[in-house]
Amino acid sequence: MVPLSSFSFFCRRIFREQGGWNSQIPKLLPADVKIAHKTGSITGVQHDAAILELPNGNRYVLVILSKNLADVAAGKETIAQISRLVFEYVSGKPDER
Repeated sequence: MVPLSSFSFFCRRIFREQGGWNSQIPKLLPADVKIAHKTGSITGVQHDAAILELPNGNRYVLVILSKNLADVAAGKETIAQISRLVFEYVSGKPDER
C-alpha cells in the first residue's frame, strides 16, 4: 500500500505538470505561485479546481464551477479574475500588475 503522503505528492505533481490548460485559475497569478489544478468543461460549463502554494509555503484550495455560459471565453476570464481576487485576499498582496 502506498502511504497517503506519497500519493498526495504524486497527484499534486501530475496536476502541476498539466501544461497548456492555464487560462483559468493560474492565468492572472504570479509565476512564483505553485499551482496543481484540474480543469473541466462541456458545452456551457467551465470548471477549475486547484491547490495553490504561495512562496511563503502557505496553501489554499480554490474550486470555481460555472454553468449556462453563453460566452466561454468570458467565462474563463471571469474565473481568472475571481482567482486573482482570492489570491490577493489570501496572500495580502494587492494587485501589482
